[in-house]
Order: sequence, then structure tokens, then C-alpha cells
Amino acid sequence: MKNLILVPVVLLFAAIAIAQPKEEKLLVATRLIRPFVYEQQGHLTGFSVELWQEIAKQMNAQSEFIVKPTVKELLDAVKSKNVALGIAAISITADREVELDFSQPMFDAGLQILTPVQGGRGGLVEAIVANLLSTTVLLYV
Repeated sequence: MKNLILVPVVLLFAAIAIAQPKEEKLLVATRLIRPFVYEQQGHLTGFSVELWQEIAKQMNAQSEFIVKPTVKELLDAVKSKNVALGIAAISITADREVELDFSQPMFDAGLQILTPVQGGRGGLVEAIVANLLSTTVLLYV
């Protein structure tokens, strides 16, 4: 009698296990741009790829990368929901924030301007003497 009750229970659990949908891979749009994403020995690697792989691991999610040639095509794939998300050196602009949800920036690419030092090619000693004899220092002395 116990076996007759056990058989339907086992069949029920088997049916539930079979009915579970297989986990789909998250499609991740990216583009090749060193050091964020680049190809090495036939596989994508780089800062953005490794960061995403760690996030996916913590989410227990499988993912597959889809390489797009431009940022515009990458963003269009995300907007049209052909992919789940996009990674790799994507600047956050006000226009883009209207249509897309961005994470916190992981890289600050501010503008820096480099110019040559004005004046002669003197050394460290000359710079120290010049500063010591400046009008600001002389006013305090």
C-alpha cells in the first residue's frame, strides 16, 4: 500500500522537475575597447568582462556576450531589448539617461590638459630659489 502512495508522489516531483524552465543565458552587448573588453586567445577578457562575470557568478546567472561594433549599436540593442544589458566604456550622458538605466560609473574619464612648463629649463634648485625670492614669500619675511 505504501508503494502505491509513493509512486504518485515520485511522479509528481518528476513532473515538476521536468516542467521547470531551463535557465536562459543573459545576452550581454559589448564592444571591443581595451582595457575594458578585448579578445585574447579566442575569448573576451578585460576589466568590464571580468567585472560582469563576477556579478553574474554572484547572481548565479549564465551569460553570453554579443560584440557590437559601435556604442550606438550597443545602446540600440539594449533599448530594443534584444540583449539584457550592455557593458564596456559607455559614457553616461543626460540624453542616454532619459532612455536607459545606468549603474554607478566605475571609471571616471575626466578631461585633463597637459602643457609644457613656462620659462626656462632650470632644475629643481632654480625653482626653489625662484619661489623663495618671490614677492609673496618676501612679504612674509
